[in-house]
Amino acid sequence: MPTSCEAGKYSAAGAKSDDDCVECIAGFYCVIGVNTAYLYDCPVGHYCPAGEFQPKKCPKGTYNERIK
Repeated sequence: MPTSCEAGKYSAAGAKSDDDCVECIAGFYCVIGVNTAYLYDCPVGHYCPAGEFQPKKCPKGTYNERIK
């Protein structure tokens, strides 16, 4: 039975164990779904350090206009 990676981590298709879960890379955030974890682009107005499971809102007076 498949199991999810922990929050802030994801795995590629075909992962065989928890050891295949890797830290979410900077500029992305990783969301846990049912038996999987998804890698999403960090949205405009937020920043996403490595290992995050949700975007962080830019501090007041700053912004992130990055669009993929």
